[in-house]
Amino acid sequence: MNTPRWKVVLAAFGLFVAGLMVGGLVTAKIGAHLIRKAWLAPSTARGPVDRAVERIQKNLTSELKLDATQSAAVQTELALTAQEFKTLRVETIQKARADIADSVRRIAATLPPEKRADFYKLVKERFARFEMPAPGDETP
Repeated sequence: MNTPRWKVVLAAFGLFVAGLMVGGLVTAKIGAHLIRKAWLAPSTARGPVDRAVERIQKNLTSELKLDATQSAAVQTELALTAQEFKTLRVETIQKARADIADSVRRIAATLPPEKRADFYKLVKERFARFEMPAPGDETP
């Protein structure tokens, strides 16, 4: 029994679309996890900046043929820069959280009292997806 060619093409296309959808969902899930992890990480946590510093230090040491003393000096400077980036990240996240909390409070102030509790509940649910405390939750 011969299967019509269009059925084979349709099945292959369906499999392709299903693969795209699964790949997109997995990528989104992993991306959200990585963003959440970076957002909640303390400045002392090892992160992308630390890996970049190690890579830069290795490259400079090998390409410039630095001795141990020179390599250590470069490492010290790179470590200082990395710490400045980490501090900047933490400060930026704190500012973003404060801005979001202010926005939530301003929005809540424009709502009638009977809608405010529902608004805070909605905000809390949205932030729970990211395992973060909801900003500006002033409900009793």
